[in-house]
Amino acid sequence: MEEVNKKIEDLLAIQKTLQEWVEQCPGDSNSHCPIIDSLVEKKP
Repeated sequence: MEEVNKKIEDLLAIQKTLQEWVEQCPGDSNSHCPIIDSLVEKKP
């Protein structure tokens, strides 16, 4: 059960991040993309 709960926790964290990115995305043809910017920032 611990493993299942950990996976649920991980998925909820992913969902939260994706929701934040979607809310930041202007949804137009602008070249600025918060999703890509966030991915580049997290790169080691």
